[in-house]
Amino acid sequence: MRLSEVLKNTDIECYSEIEIKGISLNSKDIKSDYIFFAIKGRESDGNLFIDEAIRNGAKVIITEEEINRKDAIVLRTKDILKTLSVSSKNFYSNPSEKLNLIGITGTKGKTTTSFIIEKILNYNGIKTGVIGTINYRSSKRIISEAENTTPLACKLNMLLDEIIKDGDEAAVMEVSSHSLKLKRVEDIQFNSAIFTNLQSDHMDFHKTMEDYSRSKLILFELLNKSDKKNKTAILNEDDPFSTEIKKVLSKEIKILTYSIEKNSDIKAKNIELNPWGSTFDIEHEGEKYEFKTELIGKHNIYNILAALAVGICRKIDFQKLSEAILEIKTVPGRVEKIESEEGFFAYIDYAHTEKSLIEVLKTLNSIPHSKIITVFGCGGDRDRTKRPLMGKAASSLSDFVVITNDNPRTEDPLEIIREIEKGIKDLGKTNYSVIPDRKEAINYAVNMARKNDIILIAGKGHENYQIIGKEKFVFSDKETLIEAINLKKKKEKK
Repeated sequence: MRLSEVLKNTDIECYSEIEIKGISLNSKDIKSDYIFFAIKGRESDGNLFIDEAIRNGAKVIITEEEINRKDAIVLRTKDILKTLSVSSKNFYSNPSEKLNLIGITGTKGKTTTSFIIEKILNYNGIKTGVIGTINYRSSKRIISEAENTTPLACKLNMLLDEIIKDGDEAAVMEVSSHSLKLKRVEDIQFNSAIFTNLQSDHMDFHKTMEDYSRSKLILFELLNKSDKKNKTAILNEDDPFSTEIKKVLSKEIKILTYSIEKNSDIKAKNIELNPWGSTFDIEHEGEKYEFKTELIGKHNIYNILAALAVGICRKIDFQKLSEAILEIKTVPGRVEKIESEEGFFAYIDYAHTEKSLIEVLKTLNSIPHSKIITVFGCGGDRDRTKRPLMGKAASSLSDFVVITNDNPRTEDPLEIIREIEKGIKDLGKTNYSVIPDRKEAINYAVNMARKNDIILIAGKGHENYQIIGKEKFVFSDKETLIEAINLKKKKEKK
């Protein structure tokens, strides 16, 4: 594509006809005839890597700084994130315009809701791709592992283009608060926007709940601006923040609400929770429909309701919706049950905030059991205020807690553990042990477990790595847990 076409509708006036073969903001990914966006971020400054980008073949440099180079075209923009967003849309020929695109925002439930929507649509012959926390995929293949919940604009548009090339007509996207504030989805055309819930999270980035909640509203403002027809906002009526969302929505947006407690368009009633899943009724437009799911917990009923709203928008028959829900056995790292022949139950969950940990532990407490053993830690270089709160939650709702490492990153792992431990000590509780090595901690919990006990491994969920310092090591809670269960089984047979 010609440079002038790539930069169309940006604040850069450019009439150059040179050919551009790619866009990147990572100097290591630059190839011949690429544009390098020199973005100054919180942790690194892209302007420091201009030399490397040019050596690798960058023909054009876009920056907010005053920089002169004789070996490349340097163009200056006032808002590099916005320019990246528009340029990416242009370079990939506006792929979001060609898809039925569903965006999901909220503190919890984005991954599971996207997984359920994908299942509903694909089950009913609507080929659907997903961009989210676990990976980026089309209905045919995994395109790549996830780097961010919502990738940067150039990667995002490339992924949407790949989803189209694979023959999909719809895509579901988890839309993080980071991506909304950093303009990664600024020029994406949404058909529907879903709100799951609002809790305190990512305070290391947003600093205040006001900024965090304001970022969530951006998705619905983008829905207003979208050129798509028959646009829909799907809102959790039981969460007070839905009232704020309704205030920003334009009159052309259709609103579909869902709930368990309040009156709404799609309501779940007669809910029965058990260790193997749930049964519930759905009320919609005066009719009642029976549903069953193997997904565990009340929070998953909310996720199912949000996904059902998408099916209703597509006019899918309720029998087909029910069949699709029953087909879902588990969602990776989301109250994911790990089979054990030893008589105890084991679950892996991504819960990494106080409220999410409380929710999953309340869910597990509703299951008949002898005792609950929880293994968890907190990530380093992230919100420190939640650490003692999570300690309190774990020790209050578990019979025993094993405090361990999560992804300590560049922080001292023992200091993170001390901050978690403070919350438990403040309650005067002693029902815990400290085992920094996560593998040892999981083994300890498995060896402690007896018949009818429940083990919860919380915090990392689907992740297959652990970040210690600045290095990423291979590590899977699921594989480690299965290995520990099998090892215990062998020992007990001897």
